[in-house]
Amino acid sequence: MNCPMHIRIFNSQPHSYRDLPVRLSEFGTVYRWEQSGELNGLTRVRGFTQDDAHLFCTEDQIGRQLHGCLELVKIVLNTPGHHGLSRARRAP
Repeated sequence: MNCPMHIRIFNSQPHSYRDLPVRLSEFGTVYRWEQSGELNGLTRVRGFTQDDAHLFCTEDQIGRQLHGCLELVKIVLNTPGHHGLSRARRAP
């Protein structure tokens, strides 16, 4: 959830179209301190870690970059020991 920071990092130096694409990513811990009674369902947790990534590219690079992202998702979901989305269950 550091979109402003990734944009500031990207904007911290000039970039030529030859420098693109630029890929920035991180794992960040997010903490939420809701008031009593506001916690329900999946938002019941007070802290969690999420991944955040941004691609800065030209319009003609969008298709290749999107394809690369989807290929990475396929690799992760096909990794041995990863149960993928088919085993996701809602708590009773």
